[in-house]
Amino acid sequence: MGARLIWRFFKLNLKALIEYRHEFVLSNLSMLTSNLILFGGIYLATSKLVSLEFYLQGITIFMGAYTLGLAFFTRGLCGLEGKIVEGLLDKYLLRPVDPYILLLIDEVNPFAFGELMTWILLLMITPNKLYVLVWSLISALFLHVVTLCYGSLQFFISTNYPIWLKNIAFDTGFYPPRIFPESIRKMIIFAFPGTLISFGPVLALQNPVYYLYYFVAFFVFATLAIIFWRFGLKKYESVGY
Repeated sequence: MGARLIWRFFKLNLKALIEYRHEFVLSNLSMLTSNLILFGGIYLATSKLVSLEFYLQGITIFMGAYTLGLAFFTRGLCGLEGKIVEGLLDKYLLRPVDPYILLLIDEVNPFAFGELMTWILLLMITPNKLYVLVWSLISALFLHVVTLCYGSLQFFISTNYPIWLKNIAFDTGFYPPRIFPESIRKMIIFAFPGTLISFGPVLALQNPVYYLYYFVAFFVFATLAIIFWRFGLKKYESVGY
């Protein structure tokens, strides 16, 4: 039921977006261009530490993870912290459908197609295309549970620390781990798993122990996400009377 509901909602939103086709096309081309400029700049800044082949594989996995796991749902899931703080989850809790499904279909992100074009273009030029494609799919689920984990943490914390942690987790995914000092590299990889999501599978080609690191972190974040979400919903307080 949930998958059918998400697909139906996606088609309705896509139809509405295409009605403004010129704005839709230009905004997504702008997103594609800005992404390529960003990744090109990061590679130029780190090219003395990593090869182009290494960076292309890692950033393609991360873009695939973000595109498939979050981009189309960012308006709902990525805004979870704000909805909790402002007491705006009510509309998701008063319907017979699971609130998590309603959160996902809250609104389709119109810029997601620019992210999708970026990922497809990177996938066309990256080495080890099949390997990168498979890990993009796995990492999409990993990034999704990381986002849910940090977002649901807001149920228990009144400050904006969960948003800060989530932003760092996202931002570290753009950078190869070799830019971090050896003394704190593993701490950063596990605490802010963006780097592990993007470059972990590439590092595993050189050192298979990174497969273990990847799936241990995946399991930990998935478990915490389920716990925080389920218990957080019971703790949630509405702004209504």
